Amino acid sequence: MVMKLLGNNTEISSCYNNAKKPSAMVKYIEDEKEKKKKIISDPDGYEKGVDKQLKFDCTSSTVKSKFSCETLKIVEQHLNDFTESNFKSVIASAGGFDNYAKSLGGVFTEYYGAKPKVTTAYELQRVSEYVYGFMYMYGFDYKNGVKDKNKYCKWGGGCEKLGELRAGKIIKRSSSDAFLPGTQIHDKDGLSDRKHFDKLISDKAEINMTTNCNWTVDMIFYKAGIFGTGRTNVNSSSGFKKMARKNKIITNFKDFRPGDIIHFFDQSVDSSNPNTWNGWKHVAFVGKVDLEKHTATIYEGGGYFITGRNFKRVINTDKTTKKLAGWQGWGAVRVIELS
Repeated sequence: MVMKLLGNNTEISSCYNNAKKPSAMVKYIEDEKEKKKKIISDPDGYEKGVDKQLKFDCTSSTVKSKFSCETLKIVEQHLNDFTESNFKSVIASAGGFDNYAKSLGGVFTEYYGAKPKVTTAYELQRVSEYVYGFMYMYGFDYKNGVKDKNKYCKWGGGCEKLGELRAGKIIKRSSSDAFLPGTQIHDKDGLSDRKHFDKLISDKAEINMTTNCNWTVDMIFYKAGIFGTGRTNVNSSSGFKKMARKNKIITNFKDFRPGDIIHFFDQSVDSSNPNTWNGWKHVAFVGKVDLEKHTATIYEGGGYFITGRNFKRVINTDKTTKKLAGWQGWGAVRVIELS
């Protein structure tokens, strides 16, 4: 009736007369990213989707750790780029470490020289691949101190006390792609730089490609912009007492979330009571949680990783046990909330 009164000489009339009938097949959908994502939510609001966490579907006959497909391909191609003896000359021939890192591609090009401040599980997994990927391509050794009683492990090999190695004992097993091949060990100085990973792996500092459990966690959390930036009240993964006093304690496997730091003890402890946390021996962190499969993947950085060349340990979250990963007791702390 309105249109009849207006006639055909108005702008509104023209718009009405030329309008097309909507298609019955039109659907109102979210953007492409949301359309492709499968979401599972738990009471804490944690979401797992294909774009929320990295996928680790690819396998390799030469690389034992499970990386994302892109990172795995890069690691495979660069396992034997150099050893300690020719490291500086190879980097020099590449035009410096900046150029070498750029030539690798993927997370190695993206994060070398960068100072990210991760806020999501996905970002933490990518930064973890950056650190673990470089350690894998180099073939890091393990060293938890410089005294004779301290332990030294070869990349892909066995472990001995430093004192016995200094006395001439040989670690029988080792991997050919180690940074220190054969029976060589790094016995020149103290531990490597846990706070400045980029400086450690480049030719800008002393060559000391060794790590241990808490050094590795620190390397990742500093690189991720979690430690050393005021975003958490702890700056060392070994400081379990301070962590437990100032942060949320996690007592059930089903409550694990990426970024949670797990401490391991050589005696039985009450995971809910930090006053019982005695006999600290090891530390790792949760790298991935799969709510569909009821699993959590622990990212390791100590002898387990160095000797077995595998930094991931998968556990079933349906049942919480007092023992974990071969240790008599464990306690977990959430130092940062990741989405």
